[in-house]
Amino acid sequence: MTATSSSDHEVERAFGAVDRAEALGILRERFADAGWQAPRVLDGFEDSDDVYIDELTQIRMPGWHRGRICVLGDAAWCVTPLGGGGASLALTGGYVLAAFLSQIDGRPDRDALDDALERMGAWMRPLVDQVQGIPRGMLRLAYPRTRLGLGARDVLIKIMTSPPLSHVMGKFGQVADTDQELPALQA
Repeated sequence: MTATSSSDHEVERAFGAVDRAEALGILRERFADAGWQAPRVLDGFEDSDDVYIDELTQIRMPGWHRGRICVLGDAAWCVTPLGGGGASLALTGGYVLAAFLSQIDGRPDRDALDDALERMGAWMRPLVDQVQGIPRGMLRLAYPRTRLGLGARDVLIKIMTSPPLSHVMGKFGQVADTDQELPALQA
């Protein structure tokens, strides 16, 4: 989660870079005019000793290995904070990595390992690129900044999740699709 001030020209302040008191101050500033139960919730944060605040980020990397170090899952390609699917892509990435590593004959040398890791990256890249994009306007829809925006979002969600639209909308929620054959695991 990143808090921003009301001015578009001010630099964003990241919750991870400030202490608890300043983070709670940022929350108070950001939600000062939210209305309803916001003041009660913010007061509760002040009195609680177990508030956890983190940043919502998405990882985009040109490659997922350096030498023998390889990253997978959300550490490599956080799909999107809105769409889910991170577990599916992490499992697929783990399998693809294992398959390409299993195809190395004998004791792997540096070149064979680099080749296997490059092949894993080439196989995964189209899937990751397909799902990492957040459609324009989606953040504003998912995280509205006004009472009117909240109401509009709630009505839209109710419409999209009611039959028969829920069946159509489910097709938009697919994480990734590929025609690529999964690489074979070698014994």
